Amino acid sequence: MTLPDTAYKVLTADQWAAFESAGAFDGAPVDHADGYIHLSAADQLQGTLDKHFAGQSGLAVLTIDLALLGDTVRWEESRGGALFPHVYGVLPIAAVRGVETGRSVAARIEPSAAAVPPPSAPKPNSKLVPKKPLLMKFGKWAQPRVNALIGRSSKVGDKPFHDKADFPWIARLEANWETIRAEAAAVLGDLEKVPPLAAISPDHRRIAPAGKWRSYFFQGYGYRVEANCAACPKTAALLAEVPEINSALFSILLPGTHIPAHTGVTKAILVCHLALQVPRKAEDCRMRVADQQVNWREGEAFVFDDIYQHEVWNDTDETRIILLVQFRRPVGLLGRLVGGAFLKGVRHSRFVQEARQGLTDWSERAMA
Repeated sequence: MTLPDTAYKVLTADQWAAFESAGAFDGAPVDHADGYIHLSAADQLQGTLDKHFAGQSGLAVLTIDLALLGDTVRWEESRGGALFPHVYGVLPIAAVRGVETGRSVAARIEPSAAAVPPPSAPKPNSKLVPKKPLLMKFGKWAQPRVNALIGRSSKVGDKPFHDKADFPWIARLEANWETIRAEAAAVLGDLEKVPPLAAISPDHRRIAPAGKWRSYFFQGYGYRVEANCAACPKTAALLAEVPEINSALFSILLPGTHIPAHTGVTKAILVCHLALQVPRKAEDCRMRVADQQVNWREGEAFVFDDIYQHEVWNDTDETRIILLVQFRRPVGLLGRLVGGAFLKGVRHSRFVQEARQGLTDWSERAMA
């Protein structure tokens, strides 16, 4: 089956003006909530206008060149069981091939022979549109609702960055950062032996540049990697002191790496970065979280909420290494119960289990 090479995005006048000014678009509020940018194929556009924009004026309908977006585009089931194009990343202005205004534009767009078939048509057997297990479908439905509840229940507020002083254990990591860095240097001497994140986690392949984002896991969603913990005993001991730790790893970003805009899994966890090795041109190694930008400084940590869209650049010729720690967000009783249940579901989901198996397979190949 041939999928269309163009799709359409409907924006308000203000959203289109901001897109033009910034040169990129990271999504409307509904896109942020769902974790991807919604697009429509030609034969779906009228339905999108009728369902979501009825009665609105001043709309802009953008023609998007999907070929320029590469593997950030996924065709997934949505309204009525039809396959819709979803963009897991940002829309660059270069991908906009045309702009028309007014709701009547939909009537002038003729569906092509390559358009996505109606729900009654046979589903294509394609890796682009893998069938989702029921747990994943439920998780996708529940995620924005759970995140909203946890945000309201948070004891440390709901914002992109958090004060590290609210988490006293971080000071101990910072005080021992050179010890942690020494152990990292010992195990990361040959990066070819450290698995690329894309090689062990299929869900990260859309954002992880091949071979350039590598991860040395100590644990993930409660599953410990005993060999790695044994190889870095002092780091493992410090991590054991982190209250309600979810995941921990050395995250390695090779020179010239760009991780496109993406979001995390749940507000039930927060993320701490402790910088261990930062390129000399630190200003060219940076991360954007929502509309705020941060640079790493060796020996210093910061905490952020990765449900906010974030993007990373290492525009240098040196490698960046951090200790990344995910931990439970302090919340009220209801948020804790709901967040705990959601995390339990994630732990048993394909997202985690495939990554767990991928790490096992990588380790076995490395030892062979």
